[in-house]
Amino acid sequence: MSGPTGGTSQARRRARRTATAALVVLAACGSGVLPAGSSAAQENRATRAAEPENPVVTINDSDSPEQIREKAAKVTPTSRQLAWQYEELTGFVHFGPNTFTGREWGSGAEDPDVFAPSSLDTDQWARTFKEAGFKKVILTAKHHDGMLLYPSEYSSHGVASSSWRSGQGDVLKEFADSARKAGLKVGVYVSPADGAELPHKWWMEKWVPDIVKKHDAGQGLSTIEQSTYDDRDRTPGGQGRYGNGSEKKTTTIPSNGGSGPKFTFEADDYNRYYMNTLYEVLTKYGKFDEVWLDGANPWKEAGLNQSYNFTDWFKMIRTLQPSAGVFGGPDIRWVGNEDGLTTRPSEWSVVPQTGKADPDGERNPTYGHQDDNIAGDDKLTTDSDYLAWHPAECDGRLQGKNWFWNKDVQPSSLATLQNMYRNSVGKNCQLLLNVAPDNRGRVPEAEEKRMQEFGRWIRSTFDTNLAKGATAADDAGTSHTPGNDPGNVLDNTDDTAWQPTGTTGDLVLDLGSDRTFNTVNLKENIKVGQRTSGFAVDVWDGRSWKEAGSATTIGYRRILKLSESVTTSKIRLRITSSRALPPAIATLSLHNDHS
Repeated sequence: MSGPTGGTSQARRRARRTATAALVVLAACGSGVLPAGSSAAQENRATRAAEPENPVVTINDSDSPEQIREKAAKVTPTSRQLAWQYEELTGFVHFGPNTFTGREWGSGAEDPDVFAPSSLDTDQWARTFKEAGFKKVILTAKHHDGMLLYPSEYSSHGVASSSWRSGQGDVLKEFADSARKAGLKVGVYVSPADGAELPHKWWMEKWVPDIVKKHDAGQGLSTIEQSTYDDRDRTPGGQGRYGNGSEKKTTTIPSNGGSGPKFTFEADDYNRYYMNTLYEVLTKYGKFDEVWLDGANPWKEAGLNQSYNFTDWFKMIRTLQPSAGVFGGPDIRWVGNEDGLTTRPSEWSVVPQTGKADPDGERNPTYGHQDDNIAGDDKLTTDSDYLAWHPAECDGRLQGKNWFWNKDVQPSSLATLQNMYRNSVGKNCQLLLNVAPDNRGRVPEAEEKRMQEFGRWIRSTFDTNLAKGATAADDAGTSHTPGNDPGNVLDNTDDTAWQPTGTTGDLVLDLGSDRTFNTVNLKENIKVGQRTSGFAVDVWDGRSWKEAGSATTIGYRRILKLSESVTTSKIRLRITSSRALPPAIATLSLHNDHS
C-alpha cells in the first residue's frame, strides 16, 4: 500500500493550505451548514435527500481542537463513495500465471504458455458471488508478475502471447460480460508493480546473482526471491521499462492514437507504458465502478526503484470512468491488514491527511493505515493539513492466506467469514473477499459451497427484522430536531433519521411483545456526516433497564453482537457521545444470527 508522506513543518503546511484553499472552498460553500448550536442548522438536517458533497475540508493553523472536531463532523461522502458504501460486499478474483505455478508472487519471467485454463467459466465465477449476496466483483487484470489477462498493443507479455485459445483469449472481457449479465458491478485491478518489465541487465547482473548467493549461503528466500530463483535461467518477458532510470518526456496517452480523450503528461518509460495499458482497460471494457490500485514497489530494497505518477493516473480514471471509486486513491483506503476486517474499536471515515487538499488527488493519512487509532478526536489537530472522507475497505481471502488458488489449501470456515462480515460491513467498512479460481478456470466446489453457506447466513440473519411493527419514542429527557422523528429509525431507508437535539440522547423501541435477539444493527445517515462516538443498548427486564451491549462509532453501519441472546419487549438506544454535533441515526433493527 502507498504509505503516508513524511512530516511537514508548520511553515510548509501553511503555504500549502494557502495555495490549495480554492480547491476546497467550493466544497464548503453552499453546504447549508450553519454554525453549531443554531436551530436553523439542525432543522431537517438529517432528512435532506440530497446533501451537498463536502469530502475535503482544510485545517487552518489557527483552528482550535473544537473547531477541527466540528469540521470533521461536517465532512460528507461523494456520490461515488456513497454508492461504494451501499455495496457492502465486493468479490476479488486473483487469476493468472500463479494459478498454474503454485506461486503467490510471480517473477515476471514465466512463459506465457503456463497460463492454460482448460475450462474457463467466468459465468460460474459471477454466479458464485451473486448467490452469496455480493454487489460487485474486481478482476486482477495484471498482478505483480506483469502478465496481462487481456490483449494489449503495448505489451508482448500477456494472454495474446500465449498459446491459450491461439492467443485470441481475453479474460477481462469474459469476466466483465459475465458479471454484468449476473447483475454485478465491475471493478479492475492493474498492478503498478511489474516483474515482466524489470530491466534485463539488472536482472542478470544484480537481482539473480544476489538471490543465488543468498540461496547458496543457506539463507531463507522471500516469496518473490524464491520465484526469481526458480526462474533464474530465464529473463523477464517485457521490454525493461520498470525502474530503468529513464527521463520523463512529454507523452501523449494513448501513444498509438485512438478516437477517445487524449492526455498529455510528463512520464518516464514505465509510467508511459502503464498509462497506455490502463487507458486500454478503461476505454474498451465498459463501465467500471472501482479501480483498485496499490503502491507495491517490491524491488526497491534491492536497489531498483520505480516512482508512480498517481496524480496522472487519477486524472485518467476520473475522466474515463467518472463513477469509479479509486481504492488506494482519493475515494477508498486500505484498512491496514489483509484479514478481511478492521481491528479498530472505532472506525472513522473522516481521516486527517497531509499534503494537498485536492478532492480528486492523492491521500496520505497523517497516522498511516495500520495504527489502532488514525482518526480519533485526539488525532484531529493542526499537525494535519486537511480532513477527508476516506472510508476503509477490508481485503480478505477465502482460501486461508492465499490470493491465488493452491490445491493444498481449503476454504476458510463459515465462522471465519461471519467474523469478517461483522467486523467489516458491521464496522463501517466494505468487505473485499478474494475467491481464487483453480487451474481449470472454475471456482472449486468446496469454495463455491462455502460461499453459498455465507450468503444463506447473511440472508437468514438480516432479512428478518425482529423490530418490525415496533413503535419508537424519545426517552424521558430527550428531544429531537424538527422533522427527525424517532420513527425514522424504523422506515428502512438511509435518507431519514432520528436526531436528538444534543450530542447525547436516548431512544426507546416498544416491540409490542417479547422478542428474542442477539444482534443489533445500527446505521447513521452519513449524508450529513459520521458523528456517533459512543452508544449503548439497554433491554427492559420488566422492572428496570439493563445494559446488553455497547460500542463506539457507528458510521454507515454497526453490527453489535450481544454476549448472549436476550428476550424483551422494549429496548433503549443510548447515544452516550458524539463528535461536536448531534448524530443522525437512520436505522435501528434487531436480528438473531442463530449462533
